[in-house]
Amino acid sequence: MWQRAGTLVAQEFDGATLEFAGEPRPIAEGVGVVAASAIIAVTASTNGTLLYASPDLQQLTWFDRAAKLLGTVGDPGVFFSGIRISPDGKQIATTRIDAGRDLWLIDADRGTSRRTTHDSGGGFDPQWSPDSRTILFTGENVTALYRKDAAGAGPDQRLGSLPLSNLTDWSHDGRFVLGTRGTVETQTDIWVLPVTADGQLVPDAAVKPYLRTPVSESGGRFSPEATPRWVAYQSNESGRNEVYVQSFPDARGPHRISADGGTAPQWGPDGRELFYRSAAGKVVAVNVTLGSDTVAASSPRELFTIPPESFFEVAPDGQRFLVNVLDPTSHPLTVIVNWPSLMNSRANGQ
Repeated sequence: MWQRAGTLVAQEFDGATLEFAGEPRPIAEGVGVVAASAIIAVTASTNGTLLYASPDLQQLTWFDRAAKLLGTVGDPGVFFSGIRISPDGKQIATTRIDAGRDLWLIDADRGTSRRTTHDSGGGFDPQWSPDSRTILFTGENVTALYRKDAAGAGPDQRLGSLPLSNLTDWSHDGRFVLGTRGTVETQTDIWVLPVTADGQLVPDAAVKPYLRTPVSESGGRFSPEATPRWVAYQSNESGRNEVYVQSFPDARGPHRISADGGTAPQWGPDGRELFYRSAAGKVVAVNVTLGSDTVAASSPRELFTIPPESFFEVAPDGQRFLVNVLDPTSHPLTVIVNWPSLMNSRANGQ
C-alpha cells in the first residue's frame, strides 16, 4: 500500500519472487499524512481490517512578536520541511505532502496558491535566489537537485544527482547553497555547494564540507550580508541541540547563542538578531553583534509559543512570523472490513 496524491492504493506482491502482480487499485480517498515524517496514517491487520485517518490540515498563519494573529495566507494543507519566504516578501514556497509531495507557491498579498512542480518527482527544501526569481529544490525522493523559474515558466530543470541529503539556505551573494550530509562516523554535517546567482551548478566545483565533526550539525543559515561572513546552525555537541554561530567560509570556532536548548535558527534582516525555537517550544529572539572574529549575544527573549508539530519562518521585515497552525477540528478514523475484496471488485470494474 502507498499513497498517491491523497488516495490509498494497493498492489499485489509476491514475497517469494519479489514481483508485483496486476495493477495498483484505489482503496480509500482522503488519507492523512503525518507531517513530521511524511508517513501515511494507515494501518492494516492480517485479518483484512484496515484503519486510516483523514488529513490533519494546517493553515499558514501570520503572527507578530506579541503572538497577535495578523491573518492567514494560502489554502489549508499538510506542509513538510518548512516554509520559505522569498527575499522580496512577495511569495512563499512550501511542500504540500497532502497533494503529491510537490512544491507550491503562495502569493503573500493575495493568498492564492499554485502547484509549481510537475515532473521532478516531488519538491522539497525550496531555497530562493537573492533576486527572488529562481528556486532550487530537491526532487526524485530527495535524490536529485532541481531548479525552477519562480514565475512558473518552463519545466523543472534537473541539475544532477543531489550530493546532499537536504538544502537549508542560499547565500545573499548567490554563490553558495548550504545543506547537510550524514555519515556513520560524523553523524550529520553541514556542506557547501557552489552555485551561480541564477541557480546553475558551478562547472568543476564540488560540494565541500563546512562543519564536519563527530557530533551532529544541521539547519545552517547564512548571515544576511552581501558576502556572508557567518553561519547560524544547530548542534548537539553539548548533549542536546543548541544554536551556534561560526565564521564563514572558514569555521574558526563556535559561538553559542541559545541558553536552554535551541533549533531552527534564522537571522533577522539586518543580521543583528537571531531567532530560534527553544526546547520548550518558544520562538526566541537574541540580539547579536558580529565583529571581525567575535560574536556577542544578548540574553534570549521569549516571544511566543508554537505547537510541537509546527515550524516558523521570519518575514523579511523581521517583525512577522509565518507558522503552520493545525486545524483544531477533530478528524475521524475510518475502518474498512475485508479491504482485500476492494482489490478484486475494482479490478472487475465494480
